[in-house]
Amino acid sequence: GSNACDWKASEQSCQQFLQAFQQEKSGSISQRIEQAILTTNKNMLLTTGTCAGMKATFCVVVWDMTNAFLYFTNIGDSRIYTIQNQQAHQISTDEVQSVIMRKKDGKPIIISGIAVVAEGITNAMGSDDLTFKVLQQSSEGVEGLVLSSDGFHGLSPNSDQDVLQAFGVLNLDKGFDQLY
Repeated sequence: GSNACDWKASEQSCQQFLQAFQQEKSGSISQRIEQAILTTNKNMLLTTGTCAGMKATFCVVVWDMTNAFLYFTNIGDSRIYTIQNQQAHQISTDEVQSVIMRKKDGKPIIISGIAVVAEGITNAMGSDDLTFKVLQQSSEGVEGLVLSSDGFHGLSPNSDQDVLQAFGVLNLDKGFDQLY
Protein backbone atom coordinates (compact mmCIF):
# COMPACT_ATOMS: atom_id res chain seq x y z
CA GLY A 1 0.00 0.00 0.00
CA SER A 2 0.89 3.65 -0.03
CA ASN A 3 0.53 4.36 3.70
CA ALA A 4 3.27 3.45 6.17
CA CYS A 5 0.62 1.80 8.37
CA ASP A 6 -1.01 -0.39 5.73
CA TRP A 7 0.55 -3.45 7.44
CA LYS A 8 -1.30 -2.38 10.59
CA ALA A 9 -4.51 -2.03 8.59
CA SER A 10 -4.23 -5.69 7.55
CA GLU A 11 -3.59 -6.81 11.10
CA GLN A 12 -6.38 -4.64 12.51
CA SER A 13 -8.83 -5.80 9.83
CA CYS A 14 -8.29 -9.45 10.72
CA GLN A 15 -8.36 -8.99 14.48
CA GLN A 16 -11.36 -6.68 14.56
CA PHE A 17 -13.32 -8.74 12.05
CA LEU A 18 -12.88 -11.91 14.14
CA GLN A 19 -13.88 -10.10 17.31
CA ALA A 20 -16.97 -8.50 15.72
CA PHE A 21 -18.04 -11.73 13.97
CA GLN A 22 -17.76 -13.75 17.19
CA GLN A 23 -19.67 -11.14 19.21
CA GLU A 24 -22.55 -10.94 16.73
CA LYS A 25 -24.72 -13.97 17.50
CA SER A 26 -27.93 -12.97 15.73
CA GLY A 27 -28.62 -13.11 12.02
CA SER A 28 -27.47 -15.38 9.24
CA ILE A 29 -23.80 -16.09 8.56
CA SER A 30 -23.94 -13.65 5.62
CA GLN A 31 -25.43 -10.92 7.81
CA ARG A 32 -22.83 -11.51 10.53
CA ILE A 33 -19.99 -11.27 7.99
CA GLU A 34 -21.47 -8.07 6.55
CA GLN A 35 -21.93 -6.46 9.96
CA ALA A 36 -18.44 -7.44 11.11
CA ILE A 37 -16.86 -5.93 7.98
CA LEU A 38 -18.85 -2.70 8.35
CA THR A 39 -17.87 -2.41 12.03
CA THR A 40 -14.21 -3.07 11.22
CA ASN A 41 -14.18 -0.55 8.38
CA LYS A 42 -15.84 2.08 10.58
CA ASN A 43 -13.14 1.59 13.22
CA MET A 44 -10.40 1.92 10.61
CA LEU A 45 -11.89 5.20 9.40
CA LEU A 46 -11.77 6.53 12.98
CA THR A 47 -7.99 5.99 13.18
CA THR A 48 -6.09 9.24 13.76
CA GLY A 49 -2.46 10.25 13.87
CA THR A 50 0.30 8.63 11.85
CA CYS A 51 -1.94 5.75 10.75
CA ALA A 52 -4.89 7.85 9.57
CA GLY A 53 -5.87 6.83 6.06
CA MET A 54 -4.44 3.33 6.29
CA LYS A 55 -6.01 0.79 3.94
CA ALA A 56 -5.90 -2.95 3.37
CA THR A 57 -7.22 -5.59 1.07
CA PHE A 58 -9.30 -8.21 2.86
CA CYS A 59 -10.88 -11.57 2.27
CA VAL A 60 -12.86 -13.85 4.51
CA VAL A 61 -14.44 -17.28 4.24
CA VAL A 62 -16.76 -18.95 6.71
CA TRP A 63 -17.08 -22.67 5.99
CA ASP A 64 -20.40 -23.94 7.34
CA MET A 65 -19.54 -27.64 7.40
CA THR A 66 -22.89 -28.64 8.87
CA ASN A 67 -24.80 -27.31 5.86
CA ALA A 68 -21.92 -27.70 3.33
CA PHE A 69 -21.70 -24.02 2.30
CA LEU A 70 -18.97 -21.44 1.94
CA TYR A 71 -19.78 -17.80 2.74
CA PHE A 72 -17.14 -15.42 1.43
CA THR A 73 -16.20 -11.99 0.22
CA ASN A 74 -13.06 -10.21 -0.86
CA ILE A 75 -12.14 -6.56 -0.90
CA GLY A 76 -9.33 -5.45 -3.22
CA ASP A 77 -7.03 -7.97 -4.83
CA SER A 78 -6.59 -10.56 -2.11
CA ARG A 79 -7.85 -13.88 -3.42
CA ILE A 80 -9.79 -16.87 -2.21
CA TYR A 81 -9.13 -20.28 -3.76
CA THR A 82 -10.89 -23.59 -3.21
CA ILE A 83 -8.94 -26.82 -3.62
CA GLN A 84 -10.98 -29.52 -5.35
CA ASN A 85 -9.88 -32.62 -7.24
CA GLN A 86 -6.23 -31.54 -7.02
CA GLN A 87 -7.02 -28.20 -8.67
CA ALA A 88 -7.09 -24.64 -7.35
CA HIS A 89 -10.14 -22.56 -8.30
CA GLN A 90 -10.24 -18.82 -7.65
CA ILE A 91 -13.72 -18.00 -6.31
CA SER A 92 -13.08 -14.32 -5.60
CA THR A 93 -12.77 -11.47 -8.08
CA ASP A 94 -9.81 -9.09 -8.16
CA GLU A 95 -10.99 -5.51 -7.74
CA VAL A 96 -8.33 -3.79 -9.83
CA GLN A 97 -8.09 -1.33 -12.67
CA SER A 98 -5.25 -0.50 -15.04
CA VAL A 99 -4.35 3.18 -15.24
CA ILE A 100 -1.92 5.17 -17.33
CA MET A 101 0.80 6.63 -15.12
CA ARG A 102 1.07 10.41 -15.35
CA LYS A 103 3.70 13.05 -14.67
CA LYS A 104 3.05 15.85 -12.19
CA ASP A 105 1.83 18.01 -15.08
CA GLY A 106 -0.82 15.41 -15.98
CA LYS A 107 0.81 14.17 -19.19
CA PRO A 108 1.22 10.41 -19.62
CA ILE A 109 4.60 8.88 -18.85
CA ILE A 110 5.92 7.53 -22.16
CA ILE A 111 8.91 5.18 -22.42
CA SER A 112 10.08 4.07 -25.88
CA GLY A 113 6.79 5.28 -27.33
CA ILE A 114 4.66 3.23 -24.95
CA ALA A 115 2.50 4.64 -22.15
CA VAL A 116 3.45 3.27 -18.74
CA VAL A 117 0.51 1.41 -17.20
CA ALA A 118 0.09 0.34 -13.58
CA GLU A 119 -2.58 -1.73 -11.91
CA GLY A 120 -4.22 -0.52 -8.72
CA ILE A 121 -6.97 -1.75 -6.45
CA THR A 122 -10.38 -0.10 -6.68
CA ASN A 123 -11.70 -1.14 -3.26
CA ALA A 124 -10.10 -1.41 0.18
CA MET A 125 -10.85 -1.64 3.88
CA GLY A 126 -10.45 1.85 5.32
CA SER A 127 -12.36 3.49 2.45
CA ASP A 128 -15.35 5.77 2.84
CA ASP A 129 -16.90 4.15 -0.24
CA LEU A 130 -16.24 0.50 0.67
CA THR A 131 -18.40 -1.92 -1.30
CA PHE A 132 -18.69 -5.69 -1.01
CA LYS A 133 -21.16 -8.52 -1.33
CA VAL A 134 -21.15 -11.69 0.73
CA LEU A 135 -21.46 -14.64 -1.64
CA GLN A 136 -22.20 -18.26 -0.92
CA GLN A 137 -21.64 -21.52 -2.71
CA SER A 138 -21.80 -25.21 -1.98
CA SER A 139 -18.69 -26.65 -0.36
CA GLU A 140 -19.43 -30.10 -1.77
CA GLY A 141 -16.11 -31.60 -2.88
CA VAL A 142 -14.00 -28.78 -1.42
CA GLU A 143 -10.88 -30.23 0.19
CA GLY A 144 -9.37 -26.96 1.36
CA LEU A 145 -9.21 -23.19 1.10
CA VAL A 146 -6.34 -20.80 0.44
CA LEU A 147 -6.47 -17.06 1.11
CA SER A 148 -3.76 -15.25 -0.82
CA SER A 149 -2.41 -11.71 -0.90
CA ASP A 150 -0.92 -10.11 -4.00
CA GLY A 151 2.47 -10.64 -2.38
CA PHE A 152 1.97 -14.32 -3.18
CA HIS A 153 -0.19 -14.56 -6.27
CA GLY A 154 1.53 -11.68 -8.04
CA LEU A 155 4.91 -13.40 -8.08
CA SER A 156 4.27 -15.74 -10.99
CA PRO A 157 1.97 -16.03 -14.02
CA ASN A 158 0.93 -19.49 -12.75
CA SER A 159 -0.91 -18.42 -9.60
CA ASP A 160 -3.33 -21.34 -9.57
CA GLN A 161 -0.47 -23.86 -9.83
CA ASP A 162 1.52 -22.01 -7.18
CA VAL A 163 -1.45 -22.13 -4.79
CA LEU A 164 -1.94 -25.83 -5.45
CA GLN A 165 1.75 -26.54 -4.90
CA ALA A 166 1.80 -24.57 -1.63
CA PHE A 167 -1.33 -26.38 -0.46
CA GLY A 168 0.19 -29.74 -1.39
CA VAL A 169 3.28 -29.28 0.76
CA LEU A 170 1.30 -28.39 3.85
CA ASN A 171 0.96 -31.18 6.36
CA LEU A 172 -2.53 -30.40 7.61
CA ASP A 173 -2.66 -33.34 10.02
CA LYS A 174 0.49 -32.10 11.76
CA GLY A 175 -0.99 -28.57 11.87
CA PHE A 176 -4.20 -29.83 13.47
CA ASP A 177 -2.18 -31.86 15.99
CA GLN A 178 -0.40 -28.66 17.02
CA LEU A 179 -3.73 -26.88 17.52
CA TYR A 180 -5.35 -29.56 19.67
